[in-house]
Order: sequence, then structure tokens, then C-alpha cells
Amino acid sequence: MASARPTLRDIAEATGISEAAVSMSLRGLPGVSEQTRQRVTQVAAELGYSRNLAASTLAASRSGLIGVVVGDLHNPFFADLSDAISAVAEANGLRVLLGTGHYDRRRELDALETFRDLRADGVIIVGTRIGAKAIEAIDAQMPVVAAACLPRASKLDRVVVDDRRGGRVATEHLIELGHTDIAHIHGGAGAGGRERLAGFRDAMAAAGLRDHRVVGGGFTAEVGAKAAVELSAEPPTGVVACSDVVAWGAIAELGRLGIAVPDEISVVGYDNSSIAAPVGDYLTTIDGDRATLGRRSVELLLDRLDGRTDPVLEVVAPRLVTRNSTRPTPPAKEAS
Repeated sequence: MASARPTLRDIAEATGISEAAVSMSLRGLPGVSEQTRQRVTQVAAELGYSRNLAASTLAASRSGLIGVVVGDLHNPFFADLSDAISAVAEANGLRVLLGTGHYDRRRELDALETFRDLRADGVIIVGTRIGAKAIEAIDAQMPVVAAACLPRASKLDRVVVDDRRGGRVATEHLIELGHTDIAHIHGGAGAGGRERLAGFRDAMAAAGLRDHRVVGGGFTAEVGAKAAVELSAEPPTGVVACSDVVAWGAIAELGRLGIAVPDEISVVGYDNSSIAAPVGDYLTTIDGDRATLGRRSVELLLDRLDGRTDPVLEVVAPRLVTRNSTRPTPPAKEAS
């Protein structure tokens, strides 16, 4: 029997359809059949469900604030994603509070706890390193959605890029251009770092190539520059960087060392952030679709506030954006 204020769970129980599918049907989102959509709409009407009515009923207990905790605003992808989240949140009448931990778990957790103390309606975490137990403890008090990171918290709503696929696509691009001596500058423990490294290794193994040239261990320009120095003793013909920031750090240092990109080394970035092509059409990169990440993270949070309880994991497919930092293998390397 439905409660006095029908929720997504009530509709799910009445139809035998998951809460996620119910939410998608009511929002008019793709991914459900027309038959499912009609069934959900019919039962919602019979139960007297109204999303706007639910929101107004809860307005007195809501602050209209949501928190966004970002791993590091120095990474332009996270800054760009925060902008996308803010735009969608504001379009839904929410105000956004922003906090950053600079990849420090304690500081990130402090930001989460501050938003809780300010009675935020919910929080979106972006690329953070907060542990699953700590996140779940906060989620028990206010809804938490993870965007662009995949904490081991199975009860949490998460919307992420398929970074393993992205790492593979970036590497396959160089292989298709004839490169066989390819290095990877990895992101270490940062969000997506392990997955992008795994994708690099998947592509190299599938092509029968060695994947021993892995350097780095972070998402900063300094990591890229240091990796470039390390690789310069015996330069590869191609480099897959774990982010655009790292790629630019490597490119700048390679230039200082007299190694031209892309004439001598092709470089692929990752994220298609605002610095990928600030002037002209330069850095080949992997696009993580931050617009979808931002929109869906807010929508998932709104669904939670409307009563959905079952966790949702959405995976966004990355795509290659080809620009001018990559080219076929230099002739000198082909002869060696």
C-alpha cells in the first residue's frame, strides 16, 4: 500500500520495475521501453505521485543547498565538471557550495562534514580519494553521489567515465598510427589512474607490444615534466598521458629538451578539458563527456531526495578527439 506521500519506491513496488527505471520513465530519459514508460506513468497517476508536489511538501525541511567536493580545482577537468554541475543544479533551483581537498582525504572529509553541518540537502563528490566507509557514513545522513570517481561503496549512486576503455582507445590511436614504442604516464592513486593504466596495458597486449614503459604517478604538470625527463634518455615515439594537465607538462619539458611534438613524439592527453586546445587545434585527447557527468549527477541526487533508495551506477562512454599532437611514426624510428 502506498504511503501518504507516494515515492519512487511505491511506484517500483506496485509495478515490479526498479526505482532507477521508474525515475528514468518519469523524467522522460532514454533507456527504458515505451511500454515501461506507459506502465510507470499510469501507476504514478493512480497513486497520486507528483514530483513537484513531493518537492514542495519537503521544501520546509530542505535547505536548497547542495555541496560539491572536488579532489583538486587545479585540474581543469574537475573545474569544468563543477561548472556543469552548478549549471544543472541552479536550473533546478538549488544553490551550490564548493569545497576542495587538494587530494588530501582528511581535507575532503572535512568539507563533507562541513556541508552536513550546514544542512545541505546532499553532496556530489568529484574525483576525490575519500574511503568507502567514510562516504557511506555521510550518505546515511544525507545523499551522496560520486561523479568521475568510483569509490568501493556499492550503496552509493555513481556516474563515471569508462576510463579503462578510454585508456585503451587512446593507446589504440597511437598503434593505428604505426607506433610500437609507446609509454604511459600514469595517474597513480588519483581518480581513474588505475583504470587508464589498465586500458593502456589492454591495448598493448592485444597488439602484442610490451607495456614496460610506465612512468609518473600523479595528475600534475610536474609529474608530466618529470616523466618527460625520464623518457628522454631513450625517447618512445608515442606517449599516452593520464590527463591533459600531465600531457602539457610533458610537452613543455620535451620542448625544453629539444624533442618536438608531434614530429618526434606523439602525445595523447585525457579529459578534453578547457586546456586541451586553448588556442588552435592542438592536443589529441579523450573526451569524458563532462556535460553528461554533471547533468546525471544532479539528476541522481534529485532522485534520492524524491525517495529513490536503490543505488545506481551509470558508465559514460569516452571518445577520442583527434587533433595535432599525434602523427604517424617518424621515419627514423621505423628504420631502427
